[in-house]
Amino acid sequence: MAKKKESLTVDERIEKALVPKEEQPYEIPSNWVWTRLGEVSILLDSQRKPLNKSEREKIKNKIYPYYGATGIIDYVDSYIFDGEYLLIGEDGENLRSRKKENAFLISGKVWVNNHAHVLDFYRTIDKNYIKYNYNSKNLNEYLTGTAQPKLTAKNLSLIPIPLPPLEEQKRIVKKVESMLDKIKEAKEIINDVKEKALLRKESLLNKAFTGELTSKWRSENETTSSTKLLEKINDEKLKKWEEECKIAESEGKKKPKKPGLKTVAEMIVPKEEKPYEIPSNWIWTRLGEVVEINMGQSPSSETVNNEKIGVGLIGGPVDMGLTFPKITRYTTDAKKLSKEGDIIVSVRATIGKTIFSDGIYCLGRGVAGLRTNFSNLFLKYFLVKSEKDLYKLGSGTTFLQISKEDIVNLKFPLPSLEEQKEIVRILDDVLEKEREIEELCNMEEKLELLEKSILDKAFRGELGTNSTDDESAIELLRKIFTNQ
Repeated sequence: MAKKKESLTVDERIEKALVPKEEQPYEIPSNWVWTRLGEVSILLDSQRKPLNKSEREKIKNKIYPYYGATGIIDYVDSYIFDGEYLLIGEDGENLRSRKKENAFLISGKVWVNNHAHVLDFYRTIDKNYIKYNYNSKNLNEYLTGTAQPKLTAKNLSLIPIPLPPLEEQKRIVKKVESMLDKIKEAKEIINDVKEKALLRKESLLNKAFTGELTSKWRSENETTSSTKLLEKINDEKLKKWEEECKIAESEGKKKPKKPGLKTVAEMIVPKEEKPYEIPSNWIWTRLGEVVEINMGQSPSSETVNNEKIGVGLIGGPVDMGLTFPKITRYTTDAKKLSKEGDIIVSVRATIGKTIFSDGIYCLGRGVAGLRTNFSNLFLKYFLVKSEKDLYKLGSGTTFLQISKEDIVNLKFPLPSLEEQKEIVRILDDVLEKEREIEELCNMEEKLELLEKSILDKAFRGELGTNSTDDESAIELLRKIFTNQ
């Protein structure tokens, strides 16, 4: 007969529950202890059983909040239970209701799924303290899996928790909530400003590309028809080809293929396809008729580095600043290049974001470079105005993306060069005032950093709330293990 495993004493359990000194993430006050989440909580996952027929009948007319991980903000947030809840299981069935006033819900996976862990806490633990601490953590080292990283029950229980005395937990929660409430109020004000600024900007851009913005200017100035501009663009295409032929000949290379030029009439959008009315001296054409489109191509991954070796890489929005590229990656395998003055457009995931190229960069798969012979600023403003339209064209499952054909076929209202310059002048003047608001909105990033700083200080005992008169947190563990 196998020997029965000897049970541990309370002191032995306390010793086992403490995180060894060499594994403690950072220093904490002397009357705090490092323990693990599994030592101060009870995992309720095993109690998530489907309701039987009679139980379903009893609650069929009751309404419950219904949570899986998809109901959790950003998939790593948590919700405190203050009443009865129905939980969602792996099979998607309604599960037994639970009334746990000291419990809360934690995401089991990082991505969209239907599983969440439920923890209940001992009375010597303030659930709000644990919630804020959990939400402040980087859990990457506790996740398993690659395609859909998840937080298993076992790894959840191993997460280290800095545990102060109960009264200190409550003081920390009170101070953190007071400070975070003020940050929340500031964020709400900023968001309100951003929304109003965005609406003003959208209204102004709509007026710009319907001709309303420059209606008075047109009445006071003579302008040429936009058909002349199309003719000029065709002439420029032919001239560029001739120059490329001369270069190829001088280098002993094969001449490039002559561009297939359309007539001006073929470049104009038929009347029945025009999106809306524009001034009589404007024309509707398609973007592909008036711009050169250079779709990006990913370099080989082994050539991508952050050591400034090769050419700066623009792979997508992460490499795009407010106006110009924000380069952090480089490659020695650039297949597609931008030139200074090109407009770079995001064509994958975050579709439609635009910046200017201020040099030569490698264009990755997530972007395209647009080049034109007319006002680049006018084209840039049009693309900003068309961001939602481009997004609607997106297709794909893992990532939404738009194709070269989508950009080529985008309908484009084309005024004369003189009017383009006037539109850009007005937009620059008015939107310069809006940029002052953008600077205010940048405060949101600072508020995010402040929020992280507050939480970091809270769980290091640096908020000025700690009292040496409180009994050691070891006594909390003692009460937990004594009452089990």
